[in-house]
Amino acid sequence: MRKKKWLNVLVVCTIFLGVLQGVVFAEEIEPNIVAHYTFDSGKEGWTVFGASDSEMTREPYSGNSRDYYLAINNHCDSWVSPMINLYSLIKENGPGTYTAHASVRTSSDKANLEVRMIMRSYKGYSFITNINGNFHAGIGTPTQIYQNEWTDLSGSFKVLPEDIQNETGYFFLCFDYLEDGWGSQFCVDEVIICKLN
Repeated sequence: MRKKKWLNVLVVCTIFLGVLQGVVFAEEIEPNIVAHYTFDSGKEGWTVFGASDSEMTREPYSGNSRDYYLAINNHCDSWVSPMINLYSLIKENGPGTYTAHASVRTSSDKANLEVRMIMRSYKGYSFITNINGNFHAGIGTPTQIYQNEWTDLSGSFKVLPEDIQNETGYFFLCFDYLEDGWGSQFCVDEVIICKLN
């Protein structure tokens, strides 16, 4: 009986410690949002990455909606996408591990389309490598997207102190996927940048 009682106490303590460790772990990795782009009030500094005939517009979810998203119309080249320079934002918040989250959609009816977030620059950084003169790094894994369905993307990257020592720089967050053609549309919404504690 006494042995069973101590066994029960041991089980309860083990569960409590497990929960406590989970709470501490959650507090250590709890993300702080440093930027949240909804596009409901404007393009918020986003532009088009890539030289192309594609154009970027701000589209409402419905005719009288207050909710908007960005769209690249006539998406003819895989590297053309909405883009934002995160350098000043990251420099302001300091080195560390950042996460990026976004929702994307395409009007393409092509099968097996995959999209990924990309960090591009004009030079190499610790997390951006030179691949045949093209400085870029994938953020997260390529994810399959389906016609007219919103798909969530996420990934992380680690910024070292030497990455943000210069006065100016370029960390272009953009998107990359198979080229479609004239009349196709690539959309992005709810882009959230977090820095992990």
